[in-house]
Amino acid sequence: QKPAEQPKDGNTQQPAEQPKDGNPQQPTEQPKDGGTQQPTENPDDNTTGQPVENPDPSPKQIKENILTSVKLTDKDGKPFNDTDNRPNPDSAANIDFTWEVLESLKVKKGDYYIFQLPEYFIVHNTITQPLVDGTGHEIGTFVVDLNGKVTMTFNEYVEDNPNIDGHLKVGTEFNKTKIKGTTEQKIPFPIKEQDVIIELDFKPNVKKSMNKKGIPDRPINTNQINWTVEMNKTKDILTNAVFQDNIPNGASLNEDSIKVYELEVDINGKTTRGAEVSKEEYTLTSSSDKLNIAFKNETKKAYQIEYATKITDESVTSFKNEAKVSSKNQGDVSANATVTVSRGTHLEKTSKYNPKTQ
Repeated sequence: QKPAEQPKDGNTQQPAEQPKDGNPQQPTEQPKDGGTQQPTENPDDNTTGQPVENPDPSPKQIKENILTSVKLTDKDGKPFNDTDNRPNPDSAANIDFTWEVLESLKVKKGDYYIFQLPEYFIVHNTITQPLVDGTGHEIGTFVVDLNGKVTMTFNEYVEDNPNIDGHLKVGTEFNKTKIKGTTEQKIPFPIKEQDVIIELDFKPNVKKSMNKKGIPDRPINTNQINWTVEMNKTKDILTNAVFQDNIPNGASLNEDSIKVYELEVDINGKTTRGAEVSKEEYTLTSSSDKLNIAFKNETKKAYQIEYATKITDESVTSFKNEAKVSSKNQGDVSANATVTVSRGTHLEKTSKYNPKTQ
């Protein structure tokens, strides 16, 4: 039994010690020749070398603003103004952007630039058009979606032709649901250095530029009629404007009642009386049967004129009154109103003395 025990202590441990000197190192040397250390010997061959020589070819978004100017016109290319070419809240419009792509941007085929049209414009159908530079070369496309987002995508032409510029024209119309409040609006456009603000004075949605109404001071046995005239609600430019009113028969102008106010008119035609106009801005000429107000300066304001007429002939029950506004650069505009008054008799009360019941 002793010889049998000795081989267990010797024979089994010797093979275990010898592999530590030889066998484990052979497997580690072989992988160096084959599979495990090839990536560690040349780790940069397929990773860092390629990006340096071949930048990421996938399209990228151009972050720098490439828009340089903007021009806003009507559908015929005539610029809007506040005199003879004022837009309506739903007028058609053309927007002409200029743009430039500099060499420093390193634009490649497929690169794109995105910007947003102001909310004051509406796009009814998706627009897809060629993008053309200033020399007539087609250098890509642009798309305007229904939300007013514009995407300019460039083709391979930009890679060999740096420092190019051109125009991008969008046919659209004003979005009347976004044009609210005053007729005078400021529209911002996202241009390179800073937003460009285009100021427009829209025509308010009114059927007539002038209207008149009269209200009796009481429904029966009227003593006077209070008249209110709204003039130039379209806010046209008027030169040497004159307001005239000939007082009808049976009435007399109360000259102390004459007031002139500014009139605020919003885009929907709603009117609100504003501040009283300084008497230095107009010349007042009046008599019992005539009212004349001559405005001294060119104006584009709307006005509310208030005055009262006393009834001088109680036999007259219907008063038709007409007012007129004339100016050097606009045709005459008039408005009239008729007020009917009622005459009643005072009730008479009589009583007889009856001594039996007193």
